[in-house]
Amino acid sequence: MLFFRPATPTGEQTPGNPLLPLDRYHNLSSIYSYLDHLAESYPGEVEVETLGKTFEGRDIKMVKICKGGCGRR
Repeated sequence: MLFFRPATPTGEQTPGNPLLPLDRYHNLSSIYSYLDHLAESYPGEVEVETLGKTFEGRDIKMVKICKGGCGRR
């Protein structure tokens, strides 16, 4: 089974380190919650931005992963 999770020294699943299994469907709100968790866990390295809205009015989000801090060039 494949998982996507932030790296931890022990690799354990904890409330602060949720797993997002890649072998099943996840609704949009759970994916966005996970992306927000990553941004909170890795400030300055992960940023979540909203690009716009779908036809149904839902946010279209993207993730920026930066080495050495996001926003710098």
